Formats: sequence, structure tokens, C-alpha cells
Amino acid sequence: MEIQQEDVHTDLAAYLPSLRAGVADAVGKYNGYDAGLRRVHSKRSTASLIHDHIVDNMARFAESEQEVELHLVSNLWVLSFPQGYLIRFKKVGRAKLAAGHVTKQVKRFRNHQQLDGLPKAINLDLSYELDGDGMLRAVYLICPASVTANMWDSELIDDGARPIVVSLFGNPVEPQGATLLPKRKGGKNETESGDGDPGA
Repeated sequence: MEIQQEDVHTDLAAYLPSLRAGVADAVGKYNGYDAGLRRVHSKRSTASLIHDHIVDNMARFAESEQEVELHLVSNLWVLSFPQGYLIRFKKVGRAKLAAGHVTKQVKRFRNHQQLDGLPKAINLDLSYELDGDGMLRAVYLICPASVTANMWDSELIDDGARPIVVSLFGNPVEPQGATLLPKRKGGKNETESGDGDPGA
């Protein structure tokens, strides 16, 4: 099944700025912690604390948006949208893949299979990447293709989304304003997981 990036951007256009802001705010709150405390946090702890702030921000976002709901399904927080999307929240590395244990639920989510108690939907990751100083590098909307690969991803910007990776299926056509990223040979690629960080 191919999921069209343009269609997702259109369907979720009204929400994208708020989703980006919720993630950026969470990273900012964490960076506001005492520097001494942040120094002793592992990458896993940092990711967990930022995740907690994201969930808190998304709970308030869901309260403000009609028919958008925040669900907790077997320790997985997801937003559901009336347009037929589920979005979870994950830190990613440069390969745009989340690290961590691959559970049955993660496999189902990344293969767009139905999660228990929720309607069948297109599953997306709302993800963020930090730079070497722990500052926000980018916020992404990612469409998974499997546990080890993404179908496409977009960088969320203040007023919407900018496609930066096109579909792996068919002949890629560069969307206006996008940058095609060539597949690297003989090195790191999309089949490797995250950046070695086991955190959320």
C-alpha cells in the first residue's frame, strides 16, 4: 500500500503547526531544566522526559480540537484524527528510525495494522531529532513502510510541512520545494535503527 505524502499533508494541514509546536515546546522545556541535572541524564532518560512533555502538550492539543483524541494503548500514546490517522511520538536518529525494543505492537503500528481498541488507520510518527548540543534540529512527520524502513518523511515547519524524502515505490518525482535524498551505498542506510539511543 502506498500512502501519498501530499494527501496526508492536505488532510492534516490544519493540525501540523500545532503538532510541531507541541514537540518544540517539549524539547524547550527539557532544555530549561537545570544544567547540572541534564548532565547526569542518559540519552534514554532525556528522551523519556521529553516524551512526557510531548504527551502533556498533546493532551491539551486534543482537548482543543474537536474529534481529535489522545489514547494510551498498552503503554503507547497515540493521537487519533477523524480523517483516519494515528500518530505516535518518537525520537529518531539521522536514519529517521526510532531506537528501542521492537515489540509486536510496534511491528503492527509500522506496518499500518489495526491496534487493539482503535479503528483501522494510517499510522504516522511525529518525531524529532536533536543536534549534538541537545537542541532541536528538526521535527518530522514520518510514514513508516516497515519496522526497518520509512515510506517517506516531511519536516514540519512553522506553517506546515516540507517533503524531504519521497516514496520508495515507483519512480520518484521531486515535489515542489523538496530535496531528494539519494540512497547511500555501502554505509548507513534506512535499514538501521535510530542512533543507538534505546530511549523513546
